[in-house]
Amino acid sequence: VGDVDPTAAITINDLTIPLDQLSLMVKPLTVEELQVEAAAWLILLRDKVQEISTTEIAIKRENQAIQDEANAAQAVKDAEVKLLEAEDTLAQEFPGTPAYEKAAEQLEEAKQALQQAEQDILNVAETVEALQEDTSLQDVLAAAENAEDIGTARQVLENARQEQSDLVAGTATYDALTKRIDTLAQALLKFEAEEEKLDEVVPESEEYQQLLAKVNTARELVVQAAMAIAPSEFGPIDIGNDTSVKSSATDVVLGEIASEINAVESNATAEDAGASRESDKAQLDAAVEQLDNVVAAQTELKNQLLVNVTDLQGEQAAIVERFTVILDALEQKGGDVASYRTRSLCRRPCAGAGAEWQS
Repeated sequence: VGDVDPTAAITINDLTIPLDQLSLMVKPLTVEELQVEAAAWLILLRDKVQEISTTEIAIKRENQAIQDEANAAQAVKDAEVKLLEAEDTLAQEFPGTPAYEKAAEQLEEAKQALQQAEQDILNVAETVEALQEDTSLQDVLAAAENAEDIGTARQVLENARQEQSDLVAGTATYDALTKRIDTLAQALLKFEAEEEKLDEVVPESEEYQQLLAKVNTARELVVQAAMAIAPSEFGPIDIGNDTSVKSSATDVVLGEIASEINAVESNATAEDAGASRESDKAQLDAAVEQLDNVVAAQTELKNQLLVNVTDLQGEQAAIVERFTVILDALEQKGGDVASYRTRSLCRRPCAGAGAEWQS
């Protein structure tokens, strides 16, 4: 950037400006003015590359959390098999017999396996909590979670319209659902319009912050409208509930699962094996199901992060195209573009002018 002031740039007022219009805009600019424009676009490109890198880091950490959660679920399943086999044997054999003593040993092994599974789950909960609290990743995770909410709302709208088609027009049920559908549809249109405006302005600028507030408000209205139709699609759940887990609440849910497993492990005794078998099975089955729900939630978040990376790469490509227009104009007027052309912001090559800037 050097000694120029990128805040004085005029070509970044609309980041989606068509290339032909941008070419016309820069024609009357001097070398000094074009240097200002180049510095401004360089900052935009650098920040976009950083955002992509941060999102990719979040994806890697989500993948690790998902694998750890899946391993914990398998550990609980394996421990459950051992526990139930031991309890079945203990319920059938007499105390003091070799078979009973062997089953009692197996019960202790199962309890130890449950203790290890509980610790594994607590470790995963700490990992997920650390991921959510990592300040360097919070923005990209929040962006993914916000996008998840909008995606869920769109699915709610589609499902509601299908349900509406099965109802009798003019009935109270039909009219009530139609009203909610219309509210959600309008909220989504409002959100999309506000988001489109946000895409045009420079991130972190005063105008950006103002538009971001409007986007967030519009998103909240979308979620409220969707919840009026299908409240179970939003928010965390408790043990035993069979609806989905919200990704931002997985650490809390993992803690609840660990508590359930601890209760089973603590209460499992040779003396009460027969009486507690069914309740133990029910609790552990619920814990495994909930772990599967957690994996599903984390996977959905990771998939949304992947979508976001693709979108960010598209935004980066658009910045590269406009930055190249600026550099070409600067070079045509005798300006030095070598320092821009040789900067290593790229991670993979692509053809065409400004290729070295493409991620």
